Amino acid sequence: MKNYIYIIIVLFFLFGKENMLAQKKAPKAQKIELKRQKLDKKRQKIELKRQRKDFKDQKIELKRQKVDQKDQKIDLRLQAIDLEVPECQYTYTLQDFKADAVTDSSVGLSWLSYANEPGGYTASAEIVYGYKDFHIVNTTEYLGIANTYSTNSWTFNNLQANTEYDFYIKLICQDVEYWTKATAKTLTGCTPAPVALDTGSFLAYGASTESVRIHWKSGVNSSSPLTIAYGKAGVFDLANASTYKTITTPTNINEFYILGLEPSTAYVFYIKAECQSNDLYVGPVEATTLSDITGVNIDIEAIKATPGTSFRPIYEKKYVISGWVKEEGVNSNQQAVYTNSAIRLYTLALEGGALSDPVAIGDFYPKGNVIDGWQRIEEVFVIKTPNGGEVTPNNLIIELINSSSETTSYFDDIRIFPFNASIKSFVYDNKTKKLMAELDENNYATYYEYDKEGGLVRVKKETSKGIYTIQETRSSNAKN
Repeated sequence: MKNYIYIIIVLFFLFGKENMLAQKKAPKAQKIELKRQKLDKKRQKIELKRQRKDFKDQKIELKRQKVDQKDQKIDLRLQAIDLEVPECQYTYTLQDFKADAVTDSSVGLSWLSYANEPGGYTASAEIVYGYKDFHIVNTTEYLGIANTYSTNSWTFNNLQANTEYDFYIKLICQDVEYWTKATAKTLTGCTPAPVALDTGSFLAYGASTESVRIHWKSGVNSSSPLTIAYGKAGVFDLANASTYKTITTPTNINEFYILGLEPSTAYVFYIKAECQSNDLYVGPVEATTLSDITGVNIDIEAIKATPGTSFRPIYEKKYVISGWVKEEGVNSNQQAVYTNSAIRLYTLALEGGALSDPVAIGDFYPKGNVIDGWQRIEEVFVIKTPNGGEVTPNNLIIELINSSSETTSYFDDIRIFPFNASIKSFVYDNKTKKLMAELDENNYATYYEYDKEGGLVRVKKETSKGIYTIQETRSSNAKN
């Protein structure tokens, strides 16, 4: 019995001790759990900080990418600037800088620039202006600056009327580093007369049986409409409006055709700005219209031999006559336009084995810029139905006109084609059979130049402003 009691006591002691130990271990476990939770919170904070840092890094990377994109744009702009402003592969010489187009609010400048080496283009230029006698070395006195590219003219607008200005120009690749000066005074009030009063600035020429071509010096104020007064010589009186007619021209032109005139009649012409009074008319110039075409010397056998399947224009349809003319003789190099040369068109009918009287279509004169000594003729014409509507087989006659015994006229690249059509023509070397020139729809040529071996070395393009080199190739053979 005692033994059992001892066993129970021992067991009770053991269980009690275990409970005491368990009770002692419980706070430790709680402390460990708390520490673990604290560590987890620290880990979470560290993770949040890491995420925030990653987020900041992403923002920084985005900003860096944006900066890179801006740098790329800047590089592209710099490359574009490099393309627009070429390096000085060629040097240029400046000549004839002048202010030749003056209004009450603008001054137009023009100059010539020559490349000193083959292959150079039109030079770029820097132009500054200020009031008369301003100091070019003091930029605070500048009123304006312009940088030109591939042009030999520039206009400064919004100037004060009746004010003197100085203009300085310097080519970007000039062979001599100095400024060239021109001076001009803007005009007062109304737009000035459209022509300068120098010799040859106001012309009346290119007469046909019913029209006269009027030409004046462009640029003084080409943006203003002009008034042309005209009447018969011996009758015209500016003080009597019943003795003449007036017509207002469109803007931005420097020539105009006066139509509806009588054949074989002398006419007088004056010109002024539309807003001016009659006492500011410039003139007079005179021109006489042609008589009806009679007594032409045409080989009737050549007319009969013309194949019936050849080119036959249609009555009342529009056609284009185009060609180039060059005059050589007295003062021909100084002329702004050629006035002695023209292409004349008329028709002749072959009736009953005889030729009818000729029917005039018109005389067509050159206009526009003189390019390398040549000036272009290009006009639209219509062949009217003859004999009150009766259609008869006609022959279109092309006659080349030179009205001066002191000049020699050369004609080239004459073409006639329908108004709604386009045409290209090609020129080949007779010996090598290589393409030498290609004439486009406007009769401007692209020239091809070859070396002795037959390789293409240069391509030049003819435009209304001149001939420019658009491609050039250089090659050489290696020396042994």
